[in-house]
Amino acid sequence: MKKHRIETLLDEHGGKITDQYGMIEDVLADTVKDGVTETSTRLKVRTGDWVDHWLFGRIITDFAGMSWHKSNLTLDWNHNDNEEIGIIKNKDYASGDLFCEAVLLSRDKRDRAARIVDYSRHGMPYEVSMTWGRHKSGKMVFEDVKEGAEATVNGRTVVGPGTIIRKWGMRGAAICSHGVDHTTAATILDSERSKSMEKDLKQFIDAFGEQQGLRYMLDSKITSFEDAEKEHRKFLDTKRDEQLATLITDQEKLQSELKTLTEDRDKWKLEAENQKTAADKIKDSEKVLVEDKKKLEEENAKYKAALPGVNVTDSAKDSSNRQDSRSKNETKGTYKDAMLAFFGG
Repeated sequence: MKKHRIETLLDEHGGKITDQYGMIEDVLADTVKDGVTETSTRLKVRTGDWVDHWLFGRIITDFAGMSWHKSNLTLDWNHNDNEEIGIIKNKDYASGDLFCEAVLLSRDKRDRAARIVDYSRHGMPYEVSMTWGRHKSGKMVFEDVKEGAEATVNGRTVVGPGTIIRKWGMRGAAICSHGVDHTTAATILDSERSKSMEKDLKQFIDAFGEQQGLRYMLDSKITSFEDAEKEHRKFLDTKRDEQLATLITDQEKLQSELKTLTEDRDKWKLEAENQKTAADKIKDSEKVLVEDKKKLEEENAKYKAALPGVNVTDSAKDSSNRQDSRSKNETKGTYKDAMLAFFGG
């Protein structure tokens, strides 16, 4: 079936689909508030595996892509909008199947909710039908899995053919007298078993913590405390492996960062050494210039002392200039004597 055809069918049904693939897990203790009897109920709303849907064919609903229409959803009888019987409050799909906590509401012993509780405790196999449709974003996302192909959904690997509903919206659920999922059966606990369930739940929570204890109690594959202990050991091993993998990844990241910092440090150290070498060369050059300047000043002083009356400003004057000066003053005895004294003559 093509995707646009699926959307069209959804429009014909007001954007929602109903199907019966769940069951009532158990009914717990009753409380009375403002004349209304509240009976806590646990529902297995949907299996996390393939189901043969009356409209879509072979499908799986991905619970990770589920959005709730409201924070609390309506529980009714047989999808009759005019016969509400309770409130759906919480969801849990850690086991791979969708479980919900609900409260059945009864004001009269003869109303529908009271009859469901009464008859269930006498073995009536009620089942649960889910009402679902578009995601709260207004869309639905489908993934077709070809025959023999594998896909991951609800924490398990499945093999096609079929369609995975990746994004969808949960609208509510109904308790029905008949369902179509032959793999489940509806059971409601009597008051004595309810007390035993509360005791068992406390044992599970004390042993494994609130979240894991509740998860094991809701898992239909776990039928004893020993099964839960085995499952918990697997959970701890998986968690340990995940933590170890995270630590190794963090260590490798830190080592990489340390290597980068070390390379940067060596680079900055080399640059600093090069800068120091350049500064030392500049200082040496300045020292040579100072020494050369001092020598020039000393030579100028000697010239000035040897040639009275002559303003000598540069010791680099060549011998031709000295010769010209000597030829101009060779008739002067004092100049001659001074030149001979200077040149050792």
